[in-house]
Order: sequence, then structure tokens, then C-alpha cells
Amino acid sequence: FPIEGREELDGADGLTVYLLSKGDERLKRFCVELEETLPNGRLLDIDVTSKTPLGRKELGLQPRKCFICQKPAAECVSAERHSRLEIAHFIENCGFTDS
Repeated sequence: FPIEGREELDGADGLTVYLLSKGDERLKRFCVELEETLPNGRLLDIDVTSKTPLGRKELGLQPRKCFICQKPAAECVSAERHSRLEIAHFIENCGFTDS
């Protein structure tokens, strides 16, 4: 998928990279595969947007699972079910980081 533009922001949620590409469902499926198969890929959240966001649901895929409780991650985020400290502790102790 050719990249036509790039912008990086380093905010409260950490590094965010925006890439502009002409994509479709194939691009979203590729991004989901990266999230699920790369080492530490579960730490990625790759969104694909055309005129509207293209999500896993629209592709008939299961929602992303929460690291901690395995419920749909979006529910945990919106309900603030887990503290930042709890999430950081989980990531540090489950092999997601090199340290």
C-alpha cells in the first residue's frame, strides 16, 4: 500500500502516527493481521478511515480483546475499567516490552 503522507504526534496517549494511503478493506485486514501477529503487535491500534472509520465489525471480525480481562477492549476503555497503572504493570510483566 503506497504511503502518500505522514504525520507524527506525541501526546498523552503516546506516539501516534498518521499515514495517508489509498486503501480499502484489504488495507484494514492487513492492519488487523499486523496487530495480531507482530511481536508486541497487540500494543498497536491501527485505524483505517475512508469517509467513515472501517472497523473490525464492518469486516465481520471479532472485536479487539482487552489485555487484562479479555472483554472487548472498547468497552474497557470507555468504562475506564482498568487504571493506567494496572495496564502498564500488565504490559511490563507479560513480555510486551524489552525491559
